[in-house]
Amino acid sequence: MATIRLAGTFRVATGNMASGHLGDPSCCYVPGSPGFQPAYFGIDAYIRIAVTDENNVYLALAGGTAAGGSDNLFKANDWYVYFGFGIHAFSVSTHAALPNRQYVCEIGKGVYRPASAGVGAYVSTNDGGESIPSVAAPTVGADASTLGSGWTYVGKVEDLERDANNAFYLYIAYPVNNDGGDTNTRTIDSYQIRVDDPSIVPEIFEYYPWGRVINGEFWSHNRTGGSLKRYNSSWQDVKNTYNNASNSKGFRYDGSDWAISPITGRE
Repeated sequence: MATIRLAGTFRVATGNMASGHLGDPSCCYVPGSPGFQPAYFGIDAYIRIAVTDENNVYLALAGGTAAGGSDNLFKANDWYVYFGFGIHAFSVSTHAALPNRQYVCEIGKGVYRPASAGVGAYVSTNDGGESIPSVAAPTVGADASTLGSGWTYVGKVEDLERDANNAFYLYIAYPVNNDGGDTNTRTIDSYQIRVDDPSIVPEIFEYYPWGRVINGEFWSHNRTGGSLKRYNSSWQDVKNTYNNASNSKGFRYDGSDWAISPITGRE
């Protein structure tokens, strides 16, 4: 059974939360009343990440705030915000198409007054922000089955997009809908998040390629304790980095050339 080898938390500030101007266009918006521009809002959230020794990546919400500016004109009221994420860019036109969809919160709650500009239009006069739900932090070394409600599998470590500094990227979007069946009126492109927190990077891309001897052959198990390199009169563990020969210490000869030893399989 897989166990959790890495756990961390990183912040996501998107749209107008990132810019500091609640009226700025963003990937997060509520459709405007007919004849009016959308009302933009922002997300200031925390995301938990858990990685297993089988290199499965899981994400979950870890609290934060969704907020819109006062006197933003929008169509109807009480909009429901959804959160979706992926390891590659995506576009959606409704919350139903959102990858790894989770309900976040209700935005625009509070005191309303009908907008004189149009029927069915409302102005938020009391929206200081709504809380985003949070799951408990995972425990390194615990069984992966402890990642229960609120956690979503998003892919393998080796499939993450990353840069030369081993920072990696995630993609998120926040569509909305309301009780009247209204939803976003234009396509939403996902927002790119660069994750470079030192508690996560570069460890997420590192692994132990070798393991114990079985019938005279080394088998990988991605855990400390392989101790297959002699250094200063003692055996040391060998660690590799995905697709990076310059940061890897474990290699094998594949019959024609030296290659980085894989995370699993026979050597």
